[in-house]
Amino acid sequence: MGYRWDPELIYWLTKGLITVGIACAFSLLALIALLLEIFCRPSYQLTNPIWFRVFSGLTTLTTIIAFVFATVLFHNGRIRFENRGIDASYGPAEWMLLSAMIVGFLSLCVGGPRFTGRHMYRADNRAVYNV
Repeated sequence: MGYRWDPELIYWLTKGLITVGIACAFSLLALIALLLEIFCRPSYQLTNPIWFRVFSGLTTLTTIIAFVFATVLFHNGRIRFENRGIDASYGPAEWMLLSAMIVGFLSLCVGGPRFTGRHMYRADNRAVYNV
C-alpha cells in the first residue's frame, strides 16, 4: 500500500496475522460439516460429528494463535506510537478475535465427544451402577 511505520511495527509479526484467515476457513469448514451432519442424516439417528469436532478444534487452535500474534503486535505498536506522541488504542479487531476464540472454544466443548458407554440406561441390569 505504500505506508511504512518502520520503528513502530514489527513487520515479521504482521505475517502471523494470516492465521486469522486460516481460522475463518476452518470455521467455514466446521459450519459446512455441521450442516451436512444435521441435514443429511435422519433425525432419529444418534450421530457422532467427528468432522465438526476436528474443524472446530482447528478453528480454536488457529484463533488462539492469531489472538496471540495480534495482541503482541497491537500492544507493542500501541506502546511505540504513544511514545512518539500519537494516540493509539485497541480497535474492534482485537475484541472480535477474543470473541471468536471464546465461541470457538465453546463450540468445541458443545460439539465434543458424546457419551459412548455400552449401557446408558438406568433400567439396564448389565450397567455397573444403576440409580
